Amino acid sequence: MRLEELLIVWPVADVRDLYDDDSNDLEDYEKKIDLAWELLQKHGKVVICCVAGISRSNAIALGVLVKYFDMDFYDAWELVKERVPRANINPNHISKLKKLFNVTPT
Repeated sequence: MRLEELLIVWPVADVRDLYDDDSNDLEDYEKKIDLAWELLQKHGKVVICCVAGISRSNAIALGVLVKYFDMDFYDAWELVKERVPRANINPNHISKLKKLFNVTPT
């Protein structure tokens, strides 16, 4: 078997261009969430990639769960934290996602 046949190709939704401050627009999140979903639909798998895998990638994963799997925002957040123990989504991302999905404070 050739090396090329052994390589597993994972489609990547690159979210490194999101910032951890408050400068991202809701449209920025919407585009990244939609990209991750499109790749998941097309390939059956997707890697949502930032730098450390702690905040931005998990924020987009949370968004995919809410938008496309009809999960409650807080249930999706708990699932992300359960599956990615190092997840620590920046409060700016949480705030923007709450606005995007019209989540009321608990």
